[in-house]
Amino acid sequence: MSYCSALVILCCFCVCGLYGIQYQPWLGNVFEFEARAGFRRQIGDSIAGHDDHDKHVNVNANTGYASLGLTFDPAWSVELECLVSKTKRHHGFDTASIGCRHLWYNDLIGDFASLTTGIELLYTRPAFLHDISLIRHGRYSAAAHASIGKEFGFTARSYFRTYATALVGAGDKSAAWTRGETHLEWRYHEQHSIDAFFAAEQGLGNKGLRHPRAHDFRGYRHIEYSFLDAGLSYSYTWYPFATFYANVTQRLHAHFCPKNTTSFEVGCLVPFSL
Repeated sequence: MSYCSALVILCCFCVCGLYGIQYQPWLGNVFEFEARAGFRRQIGDSIAGHDDHDKHVNVNANTGYASLGLTFDPAWSVELECLVSKTKRHHGFDTASIGCRHLWYNDLIGDFASLTTGIELLYTRPAFLHDISLIRHGRYSAAAHASIGKEFGFTARSYFRTYATALVGAGDKSAAWTRGETHLEWRYHEQHSIDAFFAAEQGLGNKGLRHPRAHDFRGYRHIEYSFLDAGLSYSYTWYPFATFYANVTQRLHAHFCPKNTTSFEVGCLVPFSL
């Protein structure tokens, strides 16, 4: 199959099928596409309700995602992502997203640190706005983020990189939300990578979940939810063909949202040029 044919097929899937526009403050190689596909499994059976009283609710969810990114300039990249999900209550097309990032400073060419800013626009299928298993915001929503990071600790075989991201978003008929991430990554021989990370999110709504019930849930758009996750990821690069990755994420804290969830994810990233 030619690269052109592969590109057309992947674009068609992306239109009909988002898991995380890339936030790290480094871009890919100029004029190189990056195709990514993966699967995420969330396991949980409770919701943190009012006064931290847990409600037994099945919040298991399966999510498949695909994305296509392109760095079309040393300082600019764009990415399309789509996902399909299956929960106890809904299945099928979930969310589609397009994002763009700009690189302001680059520590790889001598700047003190790397800094990127970006925006993303999202469309979510209305059914998933009312699914208690997955936190979704407006049918139409937008988010802006900034990321800063740096590589350090170089040896003959390995080095470290660390970065942090801050994000704020808002949707139609939805309260705003904020998100933050921190990562510490160790890379060995440019093939092996281990990444430890924390992610926190806060909904800025003014409502709670006094009696969370899955069958008549109206969505997280106006809920003052919050959570803190910790995770560990491993990736292996089969240069120059592909990078394979797997990670596990554990929820450490939750308020008005799924609690004590564990998530597993596997995926593959393939770079190519036309």
